[in-house]
Amino acid sequence: MSNKIKKTISAVIGLALVTAIAFAESPEKKVNDLKVYPIFTTAMDTPSFVVEYTNHEDKKLYLPEMLKNEIIILDGQEYTRKVLAFRGNVFLEPKAEWKHTVDINAFLFNSERQKYSPTLGRWRWQSPLKSGKHTLIVKFAGKESPLVEFEWDNSIPFLYK
Repeated sequence: MSNKIKKTISAVIGLALVTAIAFAESPEKKVNDLKVYPIFTTAMDTPSFVVEYTNHEDKKLYLPEMLKNEIIILDGQEYTRKVLAFRGNVFLEPKAEWKHTVDINAFLFNSERQKYSPTLGRWRWQSPLKSGKHTLIVKFAGKESPLVEFEWDNSIPFLYK
């Protein structure tokens, strides 16, 4: 085997080793444990979003405490949860996924009660969120969602009755 071929093989092996070491030393690719997307219904009183979370911990997590500590960043301003209602299993097992809904009104003050809706069987609420374009980030269980952009029209409810 010629020296030129030996040098080329050595260079390729050296490059492969450097690449392998670089990947081994680089931080692990971050898994996005938090997904946020809008939810639409015919009876919306406030912008609502589904939050999907995966428990990558090796222990059970206590969901009511996690919800109590949930934060949203709406248009660059941080808000803590003002309203908390929880139903279901209180523990999230390791490797399990869980979905919940974030209603913007649960984080903002000054929602105004409107007329009672016999169709819905509940009172309607006027959101204090102004009409226009907005941004949202959700912080849940030590994770932060990607930025979500949305537009809200507060002038007409989705359901008129």
